[in-house]
Amino acid sequence: MFANAANYSGPCPVDIVFTATLSDDSKTVFGYHFYGGAFKTTKELYGYIPDAGSSSEDDAITVDAAHAGKITRSIEVKFEKLFPNGYTATTVKTASADAVVTCAPLAASPTPSERG
Repeated sequence: MFANAANYSGPCPVDIVFTATLSDDSKTVFGYHFYGGAFKTTKELYGYIPDAGSSSEDDAITVDAAHAGKITRSIEVKFEKLFPNGYTATTVKTASADAVVTCAPLAASPTPSERG
């Protein structure tokens, strides 16, 4: 799992995207949600592993100055496999990534004496 801007410094608010690559056997069904930091836990979403063997899932959060700093976002994934004999196997995996956001201070407006 990784963040598109692991060390961001600039104007805020800014969108930070966390991406997790889920890999397993093709056709494996999965459910997942992102959580952590001062941001809402996402609702449970579902998908399946395509023939290529992996699927990328994103979580975009908007960070303002009040929530800047180190942000740790995690994903929990439940993989479900159904075997021909009817047996079902569930595997739970988690991963995390960090992003550090530093909001640039707003430029001060010129005073009347500076305006000339």
